[in-house]
Order: sequence, then structure tokens, then C-alpha cells
Amino acid sequence: MTPEELIKELGRTLGAPMELSPVGTCRAAFDGDVIEFEKVDGDLWIMADLGCAQNREDAVSSLLAGNNLGLQTGGATIALDEARSMFTMHMELWGDMPYPAFEAKLTMFIKALRWWKDWLSLPPLRSVVKHVRPVASAPVQGQADGIMEDVYSPLGGMLRV
Repeated sequence: MTPEELIKELGRTLGAPMELSPVGTCRAAFDGDVIEFEKVDGDLWIMADLGCAQNREDAVSSLLAGNNLGLQTGGATIALDEARSMFTMHMELWGDMPYPAFEAKLTMFIKALRWWKDWLSLPPLRSVVKHVRPVASAPVQGQADGIMEDVYSPLGGMLRV
């Protein structure tokens, strides 16, 4: 099926009329997750925002690792839209394809999108660890009160007691 046919069939499956606009775009919300579709040169792009990238340098390493070979993204790609300071996810479907294959890829895309959005909604690890102040059962030599003074150190994440 062509991109136009896939979007129309998706609409029929969902019970809501859908079609690509004259410029080849369409937007749909799946339980609040906004997914954009765009036809480009006979291919269909699926795109969505993951979350704000501002002050989330802590997330970049995990996002890149999850992005590696598409193993934790359902075959999609995670990227940074610098102009909007937004982490995004996209997938390109090449040429015609059967509807069941399209639906399977879209389902995997949405599952991965939700997982990464949930993950990004967690507080940065640095801020969680910084506030952990366990009390030792006995004072540590050279430390008067036995409390870890600074669990997170900007010097490579080492513990300093």
C-alpha cells in the first residue's frame, strides 16, 4: 500500500477518517501522544517529540545508547531538534508496504515513544543522587558525624565522604 492508502486504512481501523493533506502531512493523537506522518518522495515518515532537551545533558548518553542500531527504539531514531530544544524520535518507512507491517511498525514506534517519554519524565539521576544522604552506623574515621557529605561529585561522579 502507498503512504496515502496506509493512512486511510489506519483511519478506518481507528474509526476516524484520516488522510494526508495536500502537502503530504497528517497528525494523530494516540492517547495523548501526538504522532506526525509525512510523505516524502514516496516514503512515509513517522515523527514525534520525546521531551524537552533543555538542561538534560544527563540524558544524552542513555538516549544514544538506546538509539544504537534501533535496539531500544523499535527501529526508530532518537534525535535532537536544537531549534526547539526538543528530543525527538522518527522512523522512515520506504515505499509501499502491506498494512499489517505498517501497523506493527507504528505500534512498536508508539511503545518505544511512551517508554522514552516516561524515562525522560524521571528526574535527572544527578539530582536524585545528590539528595541521598545516608547515615552511617558508626562515624567514618576523619568524619565527625558519620554522614556522607556530598554523594555526587562533579569530578567524574565519584563518591566523596
